[in-house]
Amino acid sequence: YGRHSVAAGLCAAMLGAAYYELDRIVDARDALANRTGLLGASWPAVMIDASLCHARLDGLEQGREAAIAFLQKQAEHFHDMNLPRPSAVMLAEQTRMLLADGDHVRAQNVVARLKALAATPRAAADTTAEIRAITMLTCARLALVDCNAKEALAALDEVRTFARAAGRERTLVQVNLLAAAAWVLLEQLDAAHR
Repeated sequence: YGRHSVAAGLCAAMLGAAYYELDRIVDARDALANRTGLLGASWPAVMIDASLCHARLDGLEQGREAAIAFLQKQAEHFHDMNLPRPSAVMLAEQTRMLLADGDHVRAQNVVARLKALAATPRAAADTTAEIRAITMLTCARLALVDCNAKEALAALDEVRTFARAAGRERTLVQVNLLAAAAWVLLEQLDAAHR
């Protein structure tokens, strides 16, 4: 149905992410090239995947600040479109990048915005639960940077419950990896191996 069809857009978002994971950066950028609709006017899952890939490519090509600025712009765009879940994902990715750069202060500010988003009542219970899980996963990352393993484990328990109930295997893997890091901080190597 052509380059600008819904099917082509969906394929481009998935292909861009796959190329990025394979370190085929030029191919990833080409897959997303001239597809601004993927970033701002598609369905939420496609906009999330395309935006994350775009931000990560920006981080590689233009530096982390460019990626963080893009994620902030996307978070605001999704908020304006009344799409809280994609906005939460953008804030969580911003926090992850800031923590990777050691910018703890800015990361805390983004987490505060994420917590405010999670505290906003929603009509759809599944959206509320997912935003809460995104927030708690991000809080666990921040707690680990603060060497507060017990706080991280408590947050991860909540995310694990959500991931199991929602069938989110990818999230469960993230939870387990972060929990292992927390157990290492507590010098509980058997628990970390489990």
